Order: sequence, then structure tokens, then C-alpha cells
Amino acid sequence: MNFLALDLATRTGWAYMLDGQVYSGVTDFKRKKKDHEGEPFRKFYMWFNTILKDAKPEKIFFEEPGFMKFRKATEMRGGYAAIVKGYCAELNLPIEGVPVGTIKKHATGKGNAKKADMVAAMKAQGFDPKDDNEADALALLKYIEVVGLA
Repeated sequence: MNFLALDLATRTGWAYMLDGQVYSGVTDFKRKKKDHEGEPFRKFYMWFNTILKDAKPEKIFFEEPGFMKFRKATEMRGGYAAIVKGYCAELNLPIEGVPVGTIKKHATGKGNAKKADMVAAMKAQGFDPKDDNEADALALLKYIEVVGLA
């Protein structure tokens, strides 16, 4: 089964397995000063359309956006999650959120693992994540594989 794992953030980590091969990366949706306030969401929507074509997922998993200290970060993650959910509803594509602590505990043994711990855990599994966002997406991908959610 082909599936897509997302760590939703301004720098969105993504990983997917297509025909047994893992692909991953990170895409930045940071707003430039001159951009419209909604520009990051428009860019995310366009990117999401493209990655769906590339990954051909039969199911999408995402790191559930929880409460964050900063209002803007909460707004961005919630907005990206809404785009994913709406798009998937339109395509009748199954989606499932996985709590952050569950992913971290599976990857490192600690539900409150630090960003560096997540990167190190994925490197120990043979991946070379560019940052913690890509590491989180890869960890979610591995969790899905091992637990058998896909």
C-alpha cells in the first residue's frame, strides 16, 4: 500500500513509500514580508496537489497538530491540517492523525523526545533527514509500517 506521512508546519516534513521505496524531504512555506497573509496556505495547497500526484497515496497520515505556545504556529499547523482534510474529503482519500508523543515514543523510546533525538533516531535507521521536520515525517512513516496502520 502506498501512503504519505506529513509533519505539518511552516517547514513541512514529508515522507512516502511508493512501491516499497521511501522518498522524503521538507518543503518551506514561510511567508515573505511582501506576501499576502494567505500565501503560505495557497502555496501549501498547490504543493499538496503535486505531492499527491507524485506519492499516489492510498492513505495519508499526519502528525496531529496540538496546542503550541505561539498563536501563529498553531494557526499555520491547523490551517495545513484543514487543507489536508478538505482535499482528502474531496478525493475520498482516508486520513489518520497520530499524536506527536506516540511518534516520538516509537522512534526514541521517549514521548517527549527533543528535535535532535528525532534526527538521531532516523539517522540510526539509515536515513539522512535535512532537519527535524523531515525526521518527524520519516518517524511517522516507520511507525505506520511497524504498527501496521496502512
